[in-house]
Amino acid sequence: MIEVSIKEKDGEILSITMDGHAQSDEPGRDLVCAGASCVFSGAVYALEGRNITENHRKGHAEIAVHGPVSTYDRYVLEVLKKQLIFLGNEEKQYVRVHIEELRKE
Repeated sequence: MIEVSIKEKDGEILSITMDGHAQSDEPGRDLVCAGASCVFSGAVYALEGRNITENHRKGHAEIAVHGPVSTYDRYVLEVLKKQLIFLGNEEKQYVRVHIEELRKE
């Protein structure tokens, strides 16, 4: 199961984390895992990078926002969020998306 965690505050994405493997097919043939990896990697490469870090290793990927970001980067993060939600809705047995709205301080 791929577990996606999206943390937001005041309508802004603070982080998107993806952990696990879909295991919808044998390694190398798992299209659900490949799809999730592709949309995540595409977003990472599209981000301009100011105040954003990314970390990935086998079975884990994370994007974290550490300050103000450009409008462009906000759009990239929103598109990634929508793609992962869509994948979770289409492949419920392999992908689960959790969205956490952090409290205002």
